[in-house]
Amino acid sequence: MSAKNKITSYGRLIPDKRMYRFICRVGLAGVFAIPELWRVFSCISKGERVKLVREKGNPHDKNAIRVDMPFHHGSAIGYIPRQLAALWAQMLDHGTVYTGWINDYSAAAKEIVIDVYERLLLPIENVSSICFVEGGFFSTDFHVDISFRKRQMICREETEPHSMEFIKTTLTFSKEQWQNIVLNNLQKCNICAWLGDYWDPMICDGTQWKMIIRCGRKHRIRICGSNDYPEEWDLWHDFIDRCLKCNDIQKIVEVEKK
Repeated sequence: MSAKNKITSYGRLIPDKRMYRFICRVGLAGVFAIPELWRVFSCISKGERVKLVREKGNPHDKNAIRVDMPFHHGSAIGYIPRQLAALWAQMLDHGTVYTGWINDYSAAAKEIVIDVYERLLLPIENVSSICFVEGGFFSTDFHVDISFRKRQMICREETEPHSMEFIKTTLTFSKEQWQNIVLNNLQKCNICAWLGDYWDPMICDGTQWKMIIRCGRKHRIRICGSNDYPEEWDLWHDFIDRCLKCNDIQKIVEVEKK
């Protein structure tokens, strides 16, 4: 639980070998076709983190993998070359997470080179509870509390921004459901490998979030973010949605005012 990456500045970090496995160095394809290319090259820098995203609806390549900047409003900066994309697409579709860091670039030659790493899973050990809060000035607040001792998840979603009225859903799992639905899917979220802070200084307001992981009675890990997210962010939300939509779980829904 203590393994963390070394932050050098926002978005730039030295990949921790306990959490990342180096795959290869790649020159991106399609850089010349990026809209407002000059703006991309004015923003990027060596060592900045990039995100590999499957683009299943791409009409030119069914295996297309787009490379995005998590910062600067998620600007696309190119694509993984077709031959590599054919090898990696199926892995991404089955839950493998790849992350990149900019190794070099040339605005004159319209070239961007990235180092690609596979995200490694860290085991969930000694976790007793998870508390998660997400919200923003223009959005509703969303709270999730997971108790490992009670095998229970409580979700609270605000009905309207700043209304302080919540729809509270309490889910209680059997031992088999806890293992198959919660623990197995929570492991894929890889929360034990999340950094302590995620933030994008280029965006004001937006979305703020916080997670507190308790290990035993005394140890507590605090993770927070503002308009930036860990690689497994979508998996985390998919996990919560899957639990809420499962009909076989004991469920109580009620309105709660604070």
